[in-house]
Amino acid sequence: MPKRNRCMASRQKGSPVPTSVALRSVPPTTPRLATKGNRMLRLGWLPLVLALLASCGCKTWGSATSLMPSLPKSLVESPSDPQDKRAEACIVTAQTLHQEGHYLEAAKLLEKAQAESPQRYDYARHLAVLYDELHMPEEAEQAFHAALAKHPNDADLRNDFGYFYFRQGNNTQAEQEFRAALAIAPTHQHAQTNLARTLFRQNRLEEAHRAFAKVVGPAAAHQNMGVLLAQEGRDVEARQAFQEALKANPNLENSREFLAGLDRVSLQTR
Repeated sequence: MPKRNRCMASRQKGSPVPTSVALRSVPPTTPRLATKGNRMLRLGWLPLVLALLASCGCKTWGSATSLMPSLPKSLVESPSDPQDKRAEACIVTAQTLHQEGHYLEAAKLLEKAQAESPQRYDYARHLAVLYDELHMPEEAEQAFHAALAKHPNDADLRNDFGYFYFRQGNNTQAEQEFRAALAIAPTHQHAQTNLARTLFRQNRLEEAHRAFAKVVGPAAAHQNMGVLLAQEGRDVEARQAFQEALKANPNLENSREFLAGLDRVSLQTR
């Protein structure tokens, strides 16, 4: 029987995920839907919301189809030192655990690897996201700062840091990081849509629409604004946004469906 690596010891097949899995395949809007009194679900809008906002606000550590981040690679190839080999095994296992949503176990393995081989991997960058998932804001912020000290001009990292602040409700810092990402990479779509979401949260609606439009065009930007407004229960403004979307592009069937839903709401409240 092959010798069991100590980094694999804590992982059991089928073991429960120790922490809640925050969305990565869908933008940050999704978990907040549950706090809206199930309004979207009751009206049959939830699938539309997920579809319309699937391109908005995603962290660059996630993709449109997977929880797996674009993980940093080992800094040293082909380890020969026993400590490096142990660290490498921990890193590889941690990456798999992260993909499966086992954030706590992944973080512990990275911390163990970092203690044994501190130069082998971009630990701070990976741990920052894991700590964020684990609702450890102080540790996450510290790790993000450590990562940025090494990679100050990394637009993806700036975007992820901005998303961390977005989750914390710190709109000022979130906006600052998203704009920093865009200053480095002006066509960074995730940073642009994250910026739009942050501006919307501050009720800077015209700026939010312009930010969305840079990614999806004016018509779809109105549609996205309508979705966000409907989520907030701002039905009159949402209706106007969907009407503007259809005026710009009559083929946006999702906007028609949202308008029909708003009509049902209006009838129910009479």
